[in-house]
Amino acid sequence: MADDNDDTEGFRGGQANKKYTFFVIDGSESIWFFRELLNVCCLRSLNNHVGVVVTNTKKTTDKAAENSVVLLPIGVPSQDEVNEIKALLDDENIKDAFESISGGFYNSDLAQILNYCKREFASFSNTRHQSVFYFTNDRQPFGSGALEDSNYFKKTLSAVKKIVGRGQRKTLGEFSVVFFGEKPEEGEFQPEKEPLYLLDTEVFDTDITPAKRIRQKTTALRSLANIGVHLGPGVSFDVGVYILAAEAPALPHTKKYLKKTEQPLLKRVGYVPVSGESSAAKTATVGGVQKEIKEEVDEDDFGATFLGRGGFSDWKSKNELKRMLEIGGEKVMMSQKQYDSMGRFGEKGITLLGFRPIDSIDVELCVAAPKFLRPNEESTLGSTRLYRALLDRCHERQQAMICRYQSRSNERLRLVALIPWKNTTPKDGPESTASQRAGADVSDFIHDGFHVFVLPYKEEVRDDVERIRSGGPLDGKWPEVCDTDVHVARAFVKKLTMSYNPSFYENPRLLSQKAALVERATGDVILERKDTLVPYHAYPERMERVKEEVKEFVDYFCLEDALHALEAKPKTPRRRNAKVEGVDIKEEDEEDVSPPKRVRHGAVKKEEASSEADDEVRKLFERGNLSSLTVAELRAAISSHCACVPKSTLRKAQLVEMLEQFFNAN
Repeated sequence: MADDNDDTEGFRGGQANKKYTFFVIDGSESIWFFRELLNVCCLRSLNNHVGVVVTNTKKTTDKAAENSVVLLPIGVPSQDEVNEIKALLDDENIKDAFESISGGFYNSDLAQILNYCKREFASFSNTRHQSVFYFTNDRQPFGSGALEDSNYFKKTLSAVKKIVGRGQRKTLGEFSVVFFGEKPEEGEFQPEKEPLYLLDTEVFDTDITPAKRIRQKTTALRSLANIGVHLGPGVSFDVGVYILAAEAPALPHTKKYLKKTEQPLLKRVGYVPVSGESSAAKTATVGGVQKEIKEEVDEDDFGATFLGRGGFSDWKSKNELKRMLEIGGEKVMMSQKQYDSMGRFGEKGITLLGFRPIDSIDVELCVAAPKFLRPNEESTLGSTRLYRALLDRCHERQQAMICRYQSRSNERLRLVALIPWKNTTPKDGPESTASQRAGADVSDFIHDGFHVFVLPYKEEVRDDVERIRSGGPLDGKWPEVCDTDVHVARAFVKKLTMSYNPSFYENPRLLSQKAALVERATGDVILERKDTLVPYHAYPERMERVKEEVKEFVDYFCLEDALHALEAKPKTPRRRNAKVEGVDIKEEDEEDVSPPKRVRHGAVKKEEASSEADDEVRKLFERGNLSSLTVAELRAAISSHCACVPKSTLRKAQLVEMLEQFFNAN
């Protein structure tokens, strides 16, 4: 159903594109960097399923991968697996520890190992992101002969192509070689004689570190959907839809266990009639009130219990149910199929409606997570050329494309604006991208192309103009400012101007959860639990830097006087009993008690403050500024002057009118 699934539209990309990564380690005798491999491989992310395979071993743990040890099966590691990895890292002679696990060194078939990874990937969803990293320091793992005559190399290359998934629309993958040996020099480098280069053209690049390269490969998202852009009759091209930013989901739900027996709790959901003997719910009278009691059924007794109540024939599927809508007092019944058809409008895709200037589009009214479009050449040749022509022309004229958008047939039809964006910042110069963003790698977050902004329909725009005006600072009008005001504010803002990049801040809640899980699993505090959104004044060095501007800002705008005036405002008195030396005294006895502050002296001060507040309200009425009071202050003034309590449903304008009528009559 369209509306039911629409709330999770922005997050479906993360659910549909699960990431699965195999780290294949060359475990031959010449490998001497076991500790570095473990540190790189086993620092996994909670959003990535990881597996580790060590090749060239005498021992075989899986018949599908001979002469290899599956050190970590793909998935979420268990407690025993975490402890085993930790024991390897803590061992002083890590090479001997590996020999005890592998049983010695032996030659294995790399093509067979890659095919094993491919079969493991195939057991998961076909909308996955799969990647394999091969760690080695051997530049000639296939022997010294010619590569074109090596069947071993041909089989390995064929397995790599299957993992990459070229030509497939749903499942795409990455294969990378991480080389720890000595890289060839420029003069002696011959690509046709380098088997590792033929498997991965980035193997000898030194621009980025292996850890950063692994992160880029494993976190690359596959497109959320591949749809067509229809410019007119017979004119269309294909694009891929990507979500560049979306709220990170909570930590994955693990299997639940019963607290007493520690047995796994299994859950089944079905539709059971409410009335009749086959109902799963019973009623009972508790304290004279009839309540519904739900029975808890164990997994072992589940089938027998419900079969005894009439069997599964009483259970109803979702398609057999009906929906009831109440419109104008009338109840309308319709089937699930009829209700689903109300949300379908033609086939999915993006259809052009027209063009509008970018500055006339209110992008702040975007009602969903923005998306990003990239051309897709796999289904329609020439998509990149047409996409680039539209991007350049729209960016030159500063025009946006207004379109109807539907990425799936069962999703809500959207009105969107395709806004072109191109990075025009010069790469060299004082205002380069690196200097603007404090040297952060912004290529992960900013891309040239069309960005999809979801625009609201007429029914989705809230008309709050009158409410905003009535709640303005001075009768709905902002006061005029002078150049001095702007200068003082400019100095304060300039000192606090900061660099921002999504990589600067982590979600404090997720960071705390991850740190707690890692500490419980390993026993070590690897991640620090901290608040990443601490304000600037919490750091002494930052506060010292902006100290003068803050003082000038506070003094110029008299913020301390305003704070003192706010503290001096009369608070609503509470009816409570006073205590003097352990004796309760009610309000009627307050006149006979002198020592406590909130008895006689407090009452006199409140009366003086109340009279001052009444005089202040009358002065505001004479100046015509009653609307500058808050709703709570207006209610207190009406209670004090008019000797009545206004209704809670009255708005601010009505409260102001009541006070004006009272002062005009008196």
